[in-house]
Amino acid sequence: MAAGAPPPSFLGFDSYQTSLNDLLIPWSPIALLLVIGYFMWRTLKLMPRTKPQEISAKSKSSVTWAEVEGCRSAADLRFLAAEVLARIEKHGDLFDGLLTARSALP
Repeated sequence: MAAGAPPPSFLGFDSYQTSLNDLLIPWSPIALLLVIGYFMWRTLKLMPRTKPQEISAKSKSSVTWAEVEGCRSAADLRFLAAEVLARIEKHGDLFDGLLTARSALP
């Protein structure tokens, strides 16, 4: 290299400082957003796909209004399996015919 000659350029940049100012600093936020977007996409692809479950009120251990009126806390309306069978024998299915009955709309 001759005295007074400029140093050879690398990738079209004369020095490291001009490469920082002209290429790396302006494009670094875009590159960061692309990296974050990639990892978010990969995270979503790894998540399990679930279908929402329909909540149904068709329970055989439903309560009567008299039982609701007489209870003091929600614990009074919890029933064990043996109690549920006795309640079904005593009251029957309280929801029987509910889904098939039609009422007039106002």
